[in-house]
Parts: sequence; C-alpha cells; structure tokens
Amino acid sequence: KYTAGHGRVRKLIDLGSEETFGKPHIADSKATAAYLLTGDPKVAEKLQLVGRLRKYLDCMGAFDKMRFLAQAVVLYDALIDSGLIDAQESGVMRAKMVFLAYHLADPSNWSVERGYRSYNLNMSVNHLLNLGRIACVLKEHPMAETWFRPAAAMMEDMLAQVGPEGEWPESVSNYVHVTASAMLSFAVMAKSAGFADYVNDTRMKKLCSFMAKQYAPCGIRNPKDGRRALPPHGRSQAGHRWALAGIMARATRKTDPRYSAEQQWCWLKTGPSYDVEQFGGWEEAYTDTGLPAAHPSWESEAFPQAGVIFRHGFGTKDEFYANIVSADFNHQVFPSETGCVSMFHAMGSPLAGSFFGGYSEREECLTSRVSLARKDNSPERRRSCFGYTGTE
Repeated sequence: KYTAGHGRVRKLIDLGSEETFGKPHIADSKATAAYLLTGDPKVAEKLQLVGRLRKYLDCMGAFDKMRFLAQAVVLYDALIDSGLIDAQESGVMRAKMVFLAYHLADPSNWSVERGYRSYNLNMSVNHLLNLGRIACVLKEHPMAETWFRPAAAMMEDMLAQVGPEGEWPESVSNYVHVTASAMLSFAVMAKSAGFADYVNDTRMKKLCSFMAKQYAPCGIRNPKDGRRALPPHGRSQAGHRWALAGIMARATRKTDPRYSAEQQWCWLKTGPSYDVEQFGGWEEAYTDTGLPAAHPSWESEAFPQAGVIFRHGFGTKDEFYANIVSADFNHQVFPSETGCVSMFHAMGSPLAGSFFGGYSEREECLTSRVSLARKDNSPERRRSCFGYTGTE
C-alpha cells in the first residue's frame, strides 16, 4: 500500500529506530507497522524485525507481558511465514511461541481467582486476553482451544459490564479505552482465527459507540486544531484521541455499513489518530482513511450509568456540547466527579471543564476552570505557577 519513502512510513521508521536497549519497547510496534504498511523486506531488514522477534521469544516469558505481549504476537504473525526467517529458525521460533503460551496459561503468571493479580481492571483484562491472542496465532496447535477458553470467559465477563447505552465503569478520558483496546484487539483476532465473533456483538458495538459519542468538538489545550478530543473525565490527561473508532469502522464495514461509516467519521475527526494499545503496530495497516464516512445524527443523549451529553449543532463549527457526569459508578474509580460538568463548549470553543485527580499534566487545572495556557511543562515552571509539589 505504501512505499518506504512515503512520509507516513518514514515517520514510523524513525520512531521504530529508537534505541530499545535490547528490551521490549513501544518502538517495536512502530517498526512492525512500517513493515506491515509496505510489505517491503528491505524495511524489515533495516529495522531488524527478525532480531526484534528473537528478543521477545528469547526472554522465555520474562518481560512485561501486559504491555508488550500483543507486540510479540503481531510481530510473530507478520514474520513467521514471510520468508524472512529460514526454515530451521522458524521451527525454533514456533516452539518458543508455544512455550510462551504455556507460560501465560500457568497460574503463576496471572490468576484472578487465586489473587495473583492487581486490582486494576484493565490489567487483568489484558493478561487474560493475551492468552487468547496467542491462541489465535497458534490456532493449529492442539491446545489452542484450551488456551482460548479463559480469554473468552474474560471477554464475556467484560461485555456483561457494558451498560444499557454502552457505558463503562472506567474513566472516559483514558482507561475505558485502555481496556477496550485489549477487548477489540482480541475480538478482531478471534474473528479472523474463526474462534468467535465479538466484533458484531451488540454489547461491543454499544461500547464503541459510547466511546465515540464522548468526544468534544475540540481539545482544551489546542482548540484551534480542529480535531475532536475526549473530555477531562476520570484519571488521565486531558484531550486524548484514540484510533478505536477507525478500527471498529474497518471491522464492521461489511456487516453493518451504516455503523461503520459513523465510526469512520468519528475517527477521521480525531486527525485521524493512530493511538491505541494492544494492536502492536497492526492498527496502522488495519485502519483505512478511504472507507466511507457518514456524519452521525446524534443529539442530546442520556447514559443511565454515566451521565448526560447535551448537544446542539453536532459536528458544525458552532457546536454546543456539555458533558455532565450524573450517575453512580459501580467501579468507583472516580466517585468524586459525580455532579460535575466534565466539559462545556459553546460555539465550538471550550469554556470550562472539570479536572478532578489525574496525572501530573493536570495539577494546575482546578474544578470548573478554564485550562491555563502554557508552553513550558517543566517541573520548575509548574512549581512556580501552580504550587506543584510533586516529583515529576
């Protein structure tokens, strides 16, 4: 689809060339994406993709699997039958991948029922779905269905958490997307491998619609860039943009063209953004800016387990948007936000927002105040202006 000289590929090559010090790294997904976009063996050689796959497999499971297992799976799937690995080494790599699957399945790796876990929802979801992802790329193995079952059970548990209008108990600005990234990655892989179709599950589609509907007309930090952005709601930075709508648009383009077109419109309005987790670089090749897009006819809407979004002039330059958090949350990640105005826009411009909690990027943002303009993000600047006392 692209040549190695294309601007988008060159950027991925630059990002993928970052020094990783021999450890799994986000740069690996950028390098994989550059190869997937081009299919060019020279790109794979330049970025040492076979060596990167060796790096993952030679760890014998001793790496941050929650964050980087999906990268290993995608890299393996991209290379194992590509002709870039000789027959002898490919057999060894297959054996090491099987070992990794057995390692993931061992309770000592992660076991919710035994208490071998953290209490962050997205972490348990990622660990259990990792086993399902590896089952999908090893689907011919006799144990593949056995490995798939715990992941399928976790997926069903998570889909049961989806509210009547797609609501999710984690923060709108970030963590719903972290968990949903894992779920959608698994859903697409499971469908492709022939195990199950979660992509077209009504609950999955509702969840993706809920996330897409949260986007405000623009971000609070760069309101003139014209890109829709998430409101500052829950634990995270303000103004995130994710690629999940674009992925869902591609996944449903044949089964539900209207839904796909609305998701595509939402994705394109983010820039489009390619920011997503648990796709390992695959998102760059899977999403497609050329798919049909349709302006959704969304109006003001209530989400019983989250709140209310008031809209007027949706999708126009003079859009009014008010996101009010007005429900109790079963996960209780951010109960202090109930009753706040998460974001308020008038005539397409941000007027106010709520900034409870979160990460260090938001310490100067007070409840229902306009975000202060700044360019210097250094700790020294933050201490001098905002009474910042942290260490980051």
